Amino acid sequence: MATDYQIPAMVIDVSNKMVLEKFKAQGYPIDDRMIAAIENYPLPKLDYFYSVPTGKTYEEKCENFFHLLDNCQPGLTEIIFHPSEQTENLKSITNSWQQRVWEAQMFSDPKIIESLKARKIIFTNWIEIMDRFKKIKE
Repeated sequence: MATDYQIPAMVIDVSNKMVLEKFKAQGYPIDDRMIAAIENYPLPKLDYFYSVPTGKTYEEKCENFFHLLDNCQPGLTEIIFHPSEQTENLKSITNSWQQRVWEAQMFSDPKIIESLKARKIIFTNWIEIMDRFKKIKE
């Protein structure tokens, strides 16, 4: 369906053996059939995919995030996060509520914002990615 409508799905390029082994080690059931499907996927693929790291404190979570940024390789990387407002409902639906609340705090924290700027991280979205992808294909 993604290819029919030219809407990219979150597909990770596993041609990099390090990436492939990482996901296999995390328990993802990546077999030869899946690898072939990924290789034949005609739309843009992510080079790397991470979640914002956890931490026992807000400060530790930020430090772990900085460590992740410092170790990112060049390429198209998605770092997923789940910013959430602290509510009793949030606490009742996920045991990761504190991490999510901190993630909301992180991305409005001047220290984090300055760190992202200093590292010259380019923020993008799938519309921009598809625009670039189409230009390459022309």
